[in-house]
Amino acid sequence: MATDTEMYVYVQSGMAVTMTLTEARASLPHVLDLVEAGEEVTITRHGKPVAVVVPPVRLRNEAVRELFAHADALGRRLEEAAKRPIRSRPMSDEVAEDLLRWVEEGREEDEGIEALYAERPDPR
Repeated sequence: MATDTEMYVYVQSGMAVTMTLTEARASLPHVLDLVEAGEEVTITRHGKPVAVVVPPVRLRNEAVRELFAHADALGRRLEEAAKRPIRSRPMSDEVAEDLLRWVEEGREEDEGIEALYAERPDPR
Protein backbone atom coordinates (compact mmCIF):
# COMPACT_ATOMS: atom_id res chain seq x y z
CA MET A 1 0.00 0.00 0.00
CA ALA A 2 1.23 3.50 -0.84
CA THR A 3 2.16 5.95 1.87
CA ASP A 4 0.37 9.29 2.22
CA THR A 5 3.27 10.98 0.45
CA GLU A 6 3.19 8.52 -2.45
CA MET A 7 -0.56 9.07 -2.78
CA TYR A 8 0.01 12.83 -2.88
CA VAL A 9 2.68 12.53 -5.56
CA TYR A 10 0.64 10.28 -7.80
CA VAL A 11 -2.57 12.29 -7.39
CA GLN A 12 -0.65 15.28 -8.69
CA SER A 13 0.83 13.38 -11.65
CA GLY A 14 -0.03 14.93 -15.01
CA MET A 15 -0.13 18.43 -13.57
CA ALA A 16 2.41 20.74 -12.04
CA VAL A 17 3.56 18.84 -8.97
CA THR A 18 4.26 20.77 -5.79
CA MET A 19 5.32 19.19 -2.53
CA THR A 20 6.99 20.14 0.69
CA LEU A 21 10.61 19.40 1.38
CA THR A 22 9.55 16.73 3.88
CA GLU A 23 7.35 15.05 1.27
CA ALA A 24 10.07 15.23 -1.37
CA ARG A 25 12.68 13.80 1.00
CA ALA A 26 10.39 10.92 1.95
CA SER A 27 9.59 10.10 -1.67
CA LEU A 28 12.73 11.02 -3.60
CA PRO A 29 12.61 7.91 -5.83
CA HIS A 30 9.04 8.85 -6.81
CA VAL A 31 10.06 12.45 -7.44
CA LEU A 32 12.77 11.20 -9.78
CA ASP A 33 10.29 8.88 -11.51
CA LEU A 34 7.99 11.84 -12.13
CA VAL A 35 10.81 13.98 -13.46
CA GLU A 36 12.05 11.14 -15.64
CA ALA A 37 8.53 10.94 -17.08
CA GLY A 38 8.76 14.64 -18.01
CA GLU A 39 7.03 16.18 -15.00
CA GLU A 40 8.28 19.28 -13.22
CA VAL A 41 8.31 19.02 -9.41
CA THR A 42 8.37 22.17 -7.29
CA ILE A 43 9.61 21.72 -3.74
CA THR A 44 8.51 24.17 -1.08
CA ARG A 45 9.81 25.10 2.34
CA HIS A 46 7.43 26.86 4.69
CA GLY A 47 5.03 27.34 1.79
CA LYS A 48 7.55 29.06 -0.50
CA PRO A 49 9.01 27.43 -3.62
CA VAL A 50 12.74 26.80 -3.12
CA ALA A 51 13.57 24.34 -5.89
CA VAL A 52 12.22 22.96 -9.14
CA VAL A 53 13.31 19.52 -10.27
CA VAL A 54 13.18 19.23 -14.06
CA PRO A 55 14.51 16.78 -16.63
CA PRO A 56 18.06 17.68 -17.78
CA VAL A 57 16.90 18.07 -21.38
CA ARG A 58 14.75 21.02 -20.33
CA LEU A 59 17.81 22.82 -18.96
CA ARG A 60 19.81 22.06 -22.10
CA ASN A 61 16.95 23.29 -24.29
CA GLU A 62 16.83 26.58 -22.39
CA ALA A 63 20.61 27.00 -22.66
CA VAL A 64 20.45 26.34 -26.41
CA ARG A 65 17.65 28.90 -26.84
CA GLU A 66 19.72 31.48 -24.99
CA LEU A 67 22.78 30.75 -27.12
CA PHE A 68 20.79 31.11 -30.33
CA ALA A 69 19.31 34.38 -29.07
CA HIS A 70 22.83 35.70 -28.36
CA ALA A 71 24.01 34.50 -31.78
CA ASP A 72 21.07 36.22 -33.47
CA ALA A 73 21.82 39.45 -31.61
CA LEU A 74 25.48 39.22 -32.58
CA GLY A 75 24.49 38.63 -36.21
CA ARG A 76 22.31 41.75 -36.18
CA ARG A 77 25.13 43.80 -34.67
CA LEU A 78 27.55 42.53 -37.31
CA GLU A 79 25.10 43.37 -40.11
CA GLU A 80 24.69 46.89 -38.74
CA ALA A 81 28.45 47.30 -38.32
CA ALA A 82 29.03 46.18 -41.91
CA LYS A 83 26.90 49.12 -43.08
CA ARG A 84 29.09 51.69 -41.30
CA PRO A 85 32.35 52.92 -42.79
CA ILE A 86 35.57 51.81 -41.19
CA ARG A 87 37.22 54.54 -39.12
CA SER A 88 39.69 56.41 -41.23
CA ARG A 89 42.02 57.47 -38.46
CA PRO A 90 44.67 54.97 -37.41
CA MET A 91 44.60 53.40 -33.99
CA SER A 92 47.38 54.39 -31.60
CA ASP A 93 49.42 51.70 -29.86
CA GLU A 94 47.86 52.75 -26.57
CA VAL A 95 44.32 52.31 -27.90
CA ALA A 96 45.30 48.95 -29.45
CA GLU A 97 46.68 47.75 -26.11
CA ASP A 98 43.55 48.94 -24.30
CA LEU A 99 41.37 47.19 -26.86
CA LEU A 100 43.28 43.94 -26.50
CA ARG A 101 43.04 44.17 -22.71
CA TRP A 102 39.31 44.85 -23.02
CA VAL A 103 38.84 41.74 -25.18
CA GLU A 104 40.99 39.58 -22.92
CA GLU A 105 38.93 40.59 -19.91
CA GLY A 106 35.98 39.04 -21.68
CA ARG A 107 33.66 42.00 -21.63
CA GLU A 108 30.51 41.28 -23.56
CA GLU A 109 29.18 44.80 -23.79
CA ASP A 110 30.60 47.33 -26.18
CA GLU A 111 30.16 50.36 -23.92
CA GLY A 112 33.91 50.43 -23.24
CA ILE A 113 35.03 50.54 -26.88
CA GLU A 114 33.51 53.91 -27.70
CA ALA A 115 34.98 55.31 -24.50
CA LEU A 116 38.44 54.08 -25.55
CA TYR A 117 38.26 56.06 -28.77
CA ALA A 118 36.68 59.11 -27.17
CA GLU A 119 39.37 59.35 -24.46
CA ARG A 120 42.35 59.17 -26.82
CA PRO A 121 43.46 62.04 -29.07
CA ASP A 122 43.80 61.40 -32.79
CA PRO A 123 47.41 60.13 -33.24
CA ARG A 124 47.87 62.08 -36.51
